[in-house]
Order: sequence, then C-alpha cells, then structure tokens
Amino acid sequence: MIHSVEGALDSQLYDKDGQVMCSEPNTLPGHYRSRDRQCINSIDRSVLNQGLLEDVEACPAIQVLFEHKVQAIDFEKKTIRAGLGPEFMFDLCIGADGSYSAVRREMMKVVR
Repeated sequence: MIHSVEGALDSQLYDKDGQVMCSEPNTLPGHYRSRDRQCINSIDRSVLNQGLLEDVEACPAIQVLFEHKVQAIDFEKKTIRAGLGPEFMFDLCIGADGSYSAVRREMMKVVR
C-alpha cells in the first residue's frame, strides 16, 4: 500500500502484465522486467531503519528512546505511552518495526 502526503491510498500489485520490479539492462530508471514475471516491491527493513535513525539523530529537536515498549498511542492528543512510564507528546510518529508493531496496532484502531 502506498500512502500519499494527502492521505490517498494506492494498492500496488506485485506483478501486473509482466511489468515487475527486477532490474534489467536497457530499461528506464524505475521500469523493470523479470524473467519469471514475479516479484515483491519492498525495501530491506534494516536499510529503512538505519536511514530513519541517521536522519532523526541529526536533528537535535528529536528525542530517540530505545528499550521502551509502546503500550498505547492517542493520535488525537498526539501522545504515546511506553511501558508503565509517562506519556510523551509527539508531532510525528513513525512506526517502522514491521507488521506486528505496536504503532501499527494502535493505528488500526483508528484508521479504516
């Protein structure tokens, strides 16, 4: 699923009419073809997480907390609670820890 800045959703097929993502010489950037006509468009989670961490660590206004398990998120109040500890305010919440993430679980409660 691709989410636009405006909030529109675009479900993308893994393989459409043989036009799939698997690089081959002499094709336009971003246009690929595979021999077996099957693929999944994805990014390695460790690459994504490393890039996110590098960007946020370069910004002194952002606080990064490790070893704090998310218990609840209130997207209307923009608060997140970790463990039995206090709530933290946020302007932007990014959940990049997979389909079983606590952030995703909390989003599923409010976004349909």
